[in-house]
Amino acid sequence: MSFGFTAVNDAGQVLVSSDSRTLHHLGEATYLGQMSGFNTHGGYRRFGYEVRSPVAPMPFFTMPTSDYYGIASIRESSSGIWHVEIIRSGTGSARPEVHAFADVRAFAEPDEGWGMVVYDEDGGQTFDSRLQPLIITDTTMASPPSGVLGSAISGLSAKHCRSSNSSAGNQLQPTEQNRYWSPEVESEPAYFFSSMAQTYREGMFEDEDEYCEDIDAYGECVGRMVYEAWVSVYWAFYRSGIRRNGDYLEAGWITVDFGCVSDYEEETTFGIGGLRADFDDYSYRVQQGLPPYTDETLNTFDVPILRTPLERYR
Repeated sequence: MSFGFTAVNDAGQVLVSSDSRTLHHLGEATYLGQMSGFNTHGGYRRFGYEVRSPVAPMPFFTMPTSDYYGIASIRESSSGIWHVEIIRSGTGSARPEVHAFADVRAFAEPDEGWGMVVYDEDGGQTFDSRLQPLIITDTTMASPPSGVLGSAISGLSAKHCRSSNSSAGNQLQPTEQNRYWSPEVESEPAYFFSSMAQTYREGMFEDEDEYCEDIDAYGECVGRMVYEAWVSVYWAFYRSGIRRNGDYLEAGWITVDFGCVSDYEEETTFGIGGLRADFDDYSYRVQQGLPPYTDETLNTFDVPILRTPLERYR
């Protein structure tokens, strides 16, 4: 014989159940500060927050600008203390407001003596109407596009990563996105979106030169002939994010790291008119800069974007 309690909406979706714990509003997360960031390649900010809860919290964030946002990590730094990291594209100091939700095990018994409480078969609470249960007003399944850049990377220097960050960044800045119809009806919407997808792009540029360092006699080199080769690889690493654009949600990319690695090789030969001598030849090779990530794209499947009306919890 089965028993318990389940409440569903018109679409048959479960709202309250004695078999699963409902999340409730735990409060606003404590802002810890900006952890990292840069202004090139589309801009990047990483903000830290703290949530105190005996069970894992579920954070929702606001989007105060038209940039992309996402939850980069949720981790327990010590017992009952959780660190939440939110990433954002763009520049400036605007940061999201973060509110946390958790199941009833994170709460003390409310003082109010009336309401509805649902228990599981072991007597544990799964729902308490007195604790501001989480309200989801929209769910959108979304993923970032397979493309990142609208055009190929071109025109950068092959020599020792000489192209500036801004020059490289104009081409490594993500431009592509997927759009999803999702009109807002709340006055203060907050979102849950886990930045799981990641990808990488690079541009490789090569150059070489050969010249006579001593005497060039009628097109023939007498003495030292120098050959030089340069390779520079400009790269950027991205994670997924979402932004609001009118009645649409857009899933795109946030640049979270970038760099350039260069390779220089020089070879000198001695001889006359291309006839090499058997002495004093030498060569050397120098590599500089940060190596790129492995060219892998991971976790680009659809993940849920959840929306809740933050004004309900003020």
